[in-house]
Amino acid sequence: MSGFILSLDAITADDAPRVGGKAWRLGELMRVGVRVPPGFVITTDAYRAFIASNGLQREIESLLARPRWDSPELKSEITQFQTRLRAQPIPSEIADAISSAIALFAICHPSSAIRHSPFAVRSSALAEDSAVASFAGQHDTLLNQRADQILDAVKACWASLWNERALAYRHRANLSWFDSAMGVVVQMQIPSEVSGVMFTLDPLTGREDRMTIESSWGLGEAIVSGHVTPDHFVVNWSDEIILVRDIADKSVMIVPSNAGTRDAYAETPREKRNAPSLADAQALALADLGMRVQTHYGAPQDIEWAWWQDEFYILQARPLTAIHFTAEYGQWTSANFREVMPGFVSPLSASVSLQHDYPRALAEFLHTIRMSPRDAPATEGRLIFGRAFWRFDIVKEYVARLPGFNERAFDETVGITPSYAGDGRVTPFNLATIVRGLPVLMKLDEQYKKFWKEAQQFQKQFEIEEREFIAVDLAHISDEMLTAWIQKMLDLHWRTQRIAMMITFLSTQAQDDLRVMINIVNHARPSPVEPIVMANLLAGLGNVTTARPIAEMENLAHLACADAQVAQTICESNMDELPARLQSFDAGRAWWTEFQDFIARFRFLAEVDEDFALPRYDEDATIPLRVLKQMLTPASSLPCEAGEGQGGGFSLPHFAWEEEEKRAKELHAQFARAVWRNLPKSKTRVLDLLAAFTFDEQLATVRRYAWWREETRELVARAHYLARRFFLELGKRWAVRGWIAETDDVFLLTREQILEMTADDRRLTAAKSRAQPSAVSGHLHDSIARYKRLRAAYRNFDVPWTINVPTTAPTATTAAAQTSFAGVPCGGGRVCGRARVIHDPREGNRLQRGEILIAPYTNPNWTPLFGLAAGIVMEEGGLLSHGAVIAREVGIPAVLQIKCATQVFRDGQMLCVDGTRGIVEVVE
Repeated sequence: MSGFILSLDAITADDAPRVGGKAWRLGELMRVGVRVPPGFVITTDAYRAFIASNGLQREIESLLARPRWDSPELKSEITQFQTRLRAQPIPSEIADAISSAIALFAICHPSSAIRHSPFAVRSSALAEDSAVASFAGQHDTLLNQRADQILDAVKACWASLWNERALAYRHRANLSWFDSAMGVVVQMQIPSEVSGVMFTLDPLTGREDRMTIESSWGLGEAIVSGHVTPDHFVVNWSDEIILVRDIADKSVMIVPSNAGTRDAYAETPREKRNAPSLADAQALALADLGMRVQTHYGAPQDIEWAWWQDEFYILQARPLTAIHFTAEYGQWTSANFREVMPGFVSPLSASVSLQHDYPRALAEFLHTIRMSPRDAPATEGRLIFGRAFWRFDIVKEYVARLPGFNERAFDETVGITPSYAGDGRVTPFNLATIVRGLPVLMKLDEQYKKFWKEAQQFQKQFEIEEREFIAVDLAHISDEMLTAWIQKMLDLHWRTQRIAMMITFLSTQAQDDLRVMINIVNHARPSPVEPIVMANLLAGLGNVTTARPIAEMENLAHLACADAQVAQTICESNMDELPARLQSFDAGRAWWTEFQDFIARFRFLAEVDEDFALPRYDEDATIPLRVLKQMLTPASSLPCEAGEGQGGGFSLPHFAWEEEEKRAKELHAQFARAVWRNLPKSKTRVLDLLAAFTFDEQLATVRRYAWWREETRELVARAHYLARRFFLELGKRWAVRGWIAETDDVFLLTREQILEMTADDRRLTAAKSRAQPSAVSGHLHDSIARYKRLRAAYRNFDVPWTINVPTTAPTATTAAAQTSFAGVPCGGGRVCGRARVIHDPREGNRLQRGEILIAPYTNPNWTPLFGLAAGIVMEEGGLLSHGAVIAREVGIPAVLQIKCATQVFRDGQMLCVDGTRGIVEVVE
């Protein structure tokens, strides 16, 4: 076909800018075998040629140059412009191409039903049906169009690009009009017996396993236009059952017509008005088709469909952009857990850490400090869309009882973007709140003084037990012994998590306590003076365990630079051949030995330490090797070249760890002295000394628990390493028996399922025969298949960070026009550099030394990248998060909680990161 016409089944991803969102998605569905009505698309080239040939571009630019888009005068001019647009002739070359496409359509589809069917003419604007803007109902669709009406229908669609609805929609979505263009889809109009819409995620409850279907007799326009109340079905796709079945009185329907009318309304036959428009089997089949479409895109879809001649047709599929959660759902956030368990979390990891260990530890903490009764449910953790969430509204209710509680401080500490102005909810200091909070404060003080000692004692005990677990010869122990060791391992894992989580809770609360004092001091300081920020008071903790991988990676890089052949080999070799090439010469063997020692020391690290399903460094060393390779690659991204470094090797900047640690400690001392100087003065020196002593105690407590949080974080990573070893052995045995399909499927089960299956030794023994594995493991296979289906269906879904919380955070679209972004200051001063957006540590080889690392979050596996970055910008994290602590220790300016940073900033963009003020500025 011509450059103005493309057949729907010929559209590829490269054609998206020429055909618009709707046409591109329909063509994509056709390519993967989904039944879509045949047709063609008139490209955006035709629209632009039409505008140019009729001299309309200058008029468009004049309209868009007006300062007020919503003024009555402009609206009137827009309406007049649409009228003039529809009155202009379509250039002959475009009109001829459309006529040829219609004729060819009749030849290619000779069946009587298709040949005599009217056409549906649908808009397909460039931004339409995108993940950020659906444009649902904003542009025109014209039904029942004869061949001789197509040209006018096309102009009507083009004109709808400029209707008042679309104008307002684009303004709200902050989308530009200057590059707007529209393709137009011309399709056979399915003479639907039944049609409707389907949301593959229930948009009113947010339930990930439920779909909503609305259906009625005839064409779907009756539902879309609101002229009929449709039948309503809610389907649980996971269990394949219909949960809700509301049958409406469907008084009217739109029927196909060859008369050329846009909408042909008819009275619904009496026997159909109150009859279900879909049988149960049809509803379930439609839900299955909806899941197929969603799985293709990996995100929830808003689908228009039609039923004709015993088949379902997809008329349109676009991302579902508006999702609401019922109030009973509660308020949830992925903050903190998104850092340590990002992305899809394996069910086993979630059930152990998120659903068992976390709520149990929190309940103990709240009871210990007398904030809740022993039997009161503290909160819960769960997977939502496969991601880790915890319910924070219950926790906030408990904490808000304490005098001095500040909601904004709480939210920023844990990493929640405040959805309110000012400080939000604040609990004042008065007699009532002090009396109520005094027992809690006394218990907190007691825990501050002693729990770090319990953590210290546990650390020694952990190392003893760790050696026992490592010594187990997994391949040669019996099933019964393996079961016993797994139970012991889960107990050690719980005790480790308990210590780590209690340290985290105390650390967070201590920081909130200190913030009250800092706010008082800042209020007393003169306004031109830079305020004291918590981040600077937390700098220079010293000897932070989780910072060791950076230092040792730097040492390995410098060791490689000492020999040109070693450095050249690392730079030039791919990961598969690198070990063999290094071990082929003496200097390479020596370096490889050092690297193996590094792996042995940090064998417990992984892409995500807290997910059992991911291999550790001692299973897959490619992640640290890629970072090392990048450390040795010049910033120009050219192949490594020999420099004038030591021994004729490579030259590499030396990172002075001791100097940075000393500088960080001096920064801490400087700001601590500033607080002392500005503490409110009383009439007696004794009270002044008491205030200073109180501040010293609070600051020491915050710093002590921030340090211990990193210590226990490593213990947790080591506990996960041990757990993975035992679960892998279990998976191997169960895969051999046919209980699961493959070894790694064991991570797709839950803690409860594993304990249930290992509890009965007789069942284990009987299963060895493999005579009837389905009788033993059918429910395991079903559970694993359900999770895999969920993971495929939501793999590309941009999951909200908070649920049931209105957000003031900018979207990627609205933030794109900003040049300055405010986040949470992490300390480290100010630096300017080129941005490098990294979504996953596996992309770390793209980061060049001296660039600004833009990341969604950081956990210990990101730590080696800190040795390359000049500055860090994160979408996630609180002041006590791992990334924040390490950035302060190594003196890297960092700013946290810049929402949409990985979408807004672009590789190579020059940014200035002010870690003291919490500001990121776009320089170019």
